[in-house]
Amino acid sequence: MSKEVFHSLLKRYLEGRCTEEEKKIVEQWYNVLDREGLPAYQESELEAMDDRLWATLSQKLDDTTETRRVSFFRRRNIQLGMAASLIAGLLLMGYLVSIDHATPDAIAREAGATLQMRQNMTLLPVSVQLEDGTRVTLAPGAVLQYPDRFAANKREVFLTGEAFFEVSKDKQRPFLVLSEDLITQVVGTSFIVKAQGAGHPSEVAVVTGKVMVSRNTEGAILRGLLTEEHQVYLTPNQRAVLDLETEELAVSLVAEPVPLSAEDAPAESIVFEFEEAPLKIVLRNLERAYGITIQPEDVNLYNCTFTGDLAGEDLETRLEFICSSVGAGHTIEGTTIRITGKGCPGKQ
Repeated sequence: MSKEVFHSLLKRYLEGRCTEEEKKIVEQWYNVLDREGLPAYQESELEAMDDRLWATLSQKLDDTTETRRVSFFRRRNIQLGMAASLIAGLLLMGYLVSIDHATPDAIAREAGATLQMRQNMTLLPVSVQLEDGTRVTLAPGAVLQYPDRFAANKREVFLTGEAFFEVSKDKQRPFLVLSEDLITQVVGTSFIVKAQGAGHPSEVAVVTGKVMVSRNTEGAILRGLLTEEHQVYLTPNQRAVLDLETEELAVSLVAEPVPLSAEDAPAESIVFEFEEAPLKIVLRNLERAYGITIQPEDVNLYNCTFTGDLAGEDLETRLEFICSSVGAGHTIEGTTIRITGKGCPGKQ
């Protein structure tokens, strides 16, 4: 969240363009800041007030120290315009909280449209096309809730179960998949979301493009806007799984990585037929083909060479061929594949 966004919301309130619901939110956030206390302002400081308020509201989220109760409306020399600007700041915080723990009802309100629901009651995948051209393939038992028309500034849907999303590109309106536990935000890409509900780990796996995943909990969006905590960014062949015990998002490679699509792949062609090629080149080609990181445990592995045709094989088979030829092995640590072994002697 930038200061420009903050000022924009402040102006919106002063122009009287907030709803009754937002006014109630203002009162809730006034109570929060009222308990924490605010510095006294002089009339001459009016022009700098909104900058100070910005700093106060930004800092308060992580401030856990005991504070004294002060009523800022009772302070001497507080002008009506200053109080109005302060409430505008509260509105900003309240507005973000109102969309924080996202629900289907919140999606409908944000879009100002009727919410549709599609449930796959069959034993086969079912395809749903949304009004923006996005295609969603629902796995058996999955339920998708979506507005019949999206909001002007974003596109939101709510998912229960598993689905594959092929999102239509629209840089002006980010696409958000909300579930009970996670929020997945993209602009235009394809990915899989598994949101099976309580007792089951939620998961997001990226096929093309890049997505941002965060927890769908009270305060998660707001903290993410301010500090980027509780967010992970995923690229092709990466997935994020919500740990049910720690409630943290663990990022790793997908079970079966596939070569990058034309959209994400490097412009130059990648070959998989090698003749006495240095292992560094072989591994580099794999990295570029799959968009992943491959690192040797011992740099002496780069002294090894590889001869063979790996075309048409999956990543696991390719790694097995390469490692067996140089007496090495491989392990996966997060999103990195490590080649283990002593390597080969260098040239004399």
